[in-house]
This record gives sequence, structure tokens and C-alpha cells, in this order.
Amino acid sequence: MQTIISDITILRGIHHACFYKEGKVLATTFPAERQNAIALSCETIHKLFSTLGDRQKSHNELYFYLDDFLIIAYRIDENTLVVLSTDTNANHALAQMGVKSAIAKIEKLPPVVAPQNMQTSIKKKPEKLVVSMSTTEHIIIKPIPNTLFTQLKELLIDYLGPAATFIFKDHYTQWSKTHSVSMENITVLINMLVTELDSDDERADFLKKAKNLLNIGIF
Repeated sequence: MQTIISDITILRGIHHACFYKEGKVLATTFPAERQNAIALSCETIHKLFSTLGDRQKSHNELYFYLDDFLIIAYRIDENTLVVLSTDTNANHALAQMGVKSAIAKIEKLPPVVAPQNMQTSIKKKPEKLVVSMSTTEHIIIKPIPNTLFTQLKELLIDYLGPAATFIFKDHYTQWSKTHSVSMENITVLINMLVTELDSDDERADFLKKAKNLLNIGIF
């Protein structure tokens, strides 16, 4: 399985890949010092997909930034993810083909148990606290300026028109019910908003502009 996942990174613009299933990282090419952060990110992504599923959304891809790279998460089924670290201008169609090819090969393998060094221990957080996409071990809760919500809503309006006002309110209500309203969790809201955009280019552009609005290092 490790070789199959490594093969995805041969594709141009893809730096690292990770296979996550039933709460464990079973194969990854991310460096050792980033594996705990990636495991935590996978848990957060899995929860976000579950939230979207509860809202009867059919999206199976999420895009967000981690440091200077674009992270693309693919939901294979309700318990399985493939997460890629890519250049911001990577060919998304090619990446998707690489993931589909890898999954087809993995499905032919016998069941495996995650190696001990990959079974990252994730301490359970309070139900309304989601770990941010960061390598920092200590979580500092930062309040969100009210102007940021207005800016994010206006940004969404640029793509969806006036209807974005109601779409933003709907996502904000769902987000605030399941997460603490803090900067540590703002990326979850942004990833919920970006699922409303149809094209890869629009999603990538929205994420770049949202990152500029945040002007901090957690996104």
C-alpha cells in the first residue's frame, strides 16, 4: 500500500499523499514531523465530510491551504480519505485520476493494519472544538472579528450573487452549532462555503482570497 500511495506523488505538482481509513493513517509520504498534524487534519476533514453528509451535500472533495501548499482531500467512502499536498496550480484532473488509480489497486489488496509508527494517537477534543490545520501542539483560542464574517459573506457574493447572503447564513448557523466560534475553527466554515462553488478554479481562487482575509498562518 505504501508503494501505491507513493506512486501518486510521481505526478507533477503533487508533493505528498496520505491514505486514511477508519480513524487511522495506513500509508503516507508526509515527513515524520508532519504526520501528527496530517492525522489531526484527516480527523477534521472526516468530520467536515460527515457534516456535509448530514446536510445532504454530495461533495467528495475539499480544498484548503496548509502553509504554502494546497491540500486536496478526496472522500472515497464514509470512512476513507486520500489527502494530497500539491502546488497551488497543480492539475486537479490529473491528481484525481492518480487517486482513482491508487484506490483501484488498494481495493485489490488484503486488509492491512496500520504500522505502529503510523497509528498516531489523537486525543479526543471537546465536541465543539476542532483542531486547526496547524503543526502547533498548543491550541490558543482567538476571537473572530465581526468584520471577517462580513468580508467572507461579501467574498461569496462575488461568486454566487445575492443568494450567497442566505447560503452564508445557512452554513454559519450549522458551523456555529457544531464548533466553537473562534479563529481556530474558521477554516471549517471556509471549507463549508467553498463547497458551494462549482469549478476547481473558483474554489482555488476563493481559498486564496479567504487566506488573504485571514492574514494568519493557520490556513
